[in-house]
Amino acid sequence: MFFVDYELSPLLRSGRSDHGGVLGADRNAPLVESRVNAQDKRPWNSVRPLRGQIERRFLKQVLLGQSIAPYRVLDPLTAVIPWDTQESRLLDSQGALELGYPHLAKWLGQSERLWARHSTSEMSFLESLDYYGKLSSQFPLQALRVVYAKAGVKAAAAIVRSSRVVIDHKLYWMPVDSEAEPPEFVQKVGPILQELDPLRPIFCAVIDRPDCILVLVG
Repeated sequence: MFFVDYELSPLLRSGRSDHGGVLGADRNAPLVESRVNAQDKRPWNSVRPLRGQIERRFLKQVLLGQSIAPYRVLDPLTAVIPWDTQESRLLDSQGALELGYPHLAKWLGQSERLWARHSTSEMSFLESLDYYGKLSSQFPLQALRVVYAKAGVKAAAAIVRSSRVVIDHKLYWMPVDSEAEPPEFVQKVGPILQELDPLRPIFCAVIDRPDCILVLVG
């Protein structure tokens, strides 16, 4: 319900076009449709995709395990992330409506109803989105981070240089303070990640940061 595809032209999507687009598309609230793929579990793989406008500020790039290769970031996915910067919290449908985000409120309302109808979890929809705080703990998003994959045939570490990217729970991540730190870090850690398992103790030992275990486990 949260990974989406844009339903407008690439120019409008990137903000480089001043035209309204086909059928009056709004670049400040693009039309999107939720993604359904073969890896989704029942009943979610049979739920009809959501389709509607979303205020652009709530559309974020998300890195999954498949989004990184050794030393490089591949194409991210797009997701609806209802984080409000001013309130510093994730919004539910009622909160979005009260703060004046009608498109997000409608999307969240539909998602909450689907969750109530189909989920067997005791968690609320918002709790499931912020599973153990792994989403909200990323905000405010850091402009410079190092990520590495939890699983894969070959381990991979890469540098993320964007404060608009959210990191999925399938990746470990940690912030770094300067542009000088990550390249040296990745050069050291990358070859080791190719060879050694388990990864996490080696990852922490190489960079010699006392806070890294807390960051990575979280």
